[in-house]
Amino acid sequence: MAAQIDQILASDAAVRGEEPEAIHNMRSATRRIRSVLAAYAKLYRASPVRKLRSELKWLGQLLGQPRDAEVLRSRLRDQLGGLQPGDGTAGATARVEQRTGGDYDAGYRLLLEALGSGRYFRLLDKLEDFRDNPPVRADAVAPGRRAAAKAVDKAARRLERSRKAVKGARRGRGQELALHRVRKDAKRLRHVAESAALVHGKRAGKVAKAARRQQKVLGQFQDAVVARDLLADIAAEYSEPATAGIYAELLSQQEERMLAARAGYRKARKKSRDLLGHGVL
Repeated sequence: MAAQIDQILASDAAVRGEEPEAIHNMRSATRRIRSVLAAYAKLYRASPVRKLRSELKWLGQLLGQPRDAEVLRSRLRDQLGGLQPGDGTAGATARVEQRTGGDYDAGYRLLLEALGSGRYFRLLDKLEDFRDNPPVRADAVAPGRRAAAKAVDKAARRLERSRKAVKGARRGRGQELALHRVRKDAKRLRHVAESAALVHGKRAGKVAKAARRQQKVLGQFQDAVVARDLLADIAAEYSEPATAGIYAELLSQQEERMLAARAGYRKARKKSRDLLGHGVL
């Protein structure tokens, strides 16, 4: 937690200055802290943990809008750049830039307002106080190695439940949401395993890498889903003959990326099946 708190503080000025990757770095730090607070919640008094996680979620959501728009704009720029130049491509590019740029600007304005608020500075104070004066429970707890192993095992079981839920989800949007849940749980397992590496060494590191592989490929799936929805929305709003074929081509590319990502996820899951089975650590 101390390292992630330092990352938030170090990213503050960079976010305000719109430096590359600054929003991503701060957002990642908030997520990591939330993950370990959830994993090790029983070591601390419930109220401080609950309040801190709630405030970190608030900050993470504010960081998410401009960051997601930033990533989406970059990916669609690359895809549009690979199409045949012409009026249709130029028109579609302009619409995509307008939409993603508008989403980024709106999100960034809200983020800057939040970074200047008393709520944000109180959150920073609470984080530092938690680090310096952790609200540990008075009763005895398990040794560190055992507590860390239990936290990782719990996160791995959570990921397995999410994986199984994909099979029972309806095709289409239902399965897309279920895979998004798997991605989030893989990310949590990764963060918890990275924290456990302090006492479990290489074994925990391998678990973290396996979770990261699943998270990464499902991130590609989710990026394609978001891009597809945005493109479909733009195509419906601006039904211009010159751009219709461009949107159709881009939408086809998203479907191809989604299929490739699902295949990659199955491969990553199969590769880590034994590692992430019962009794991870």
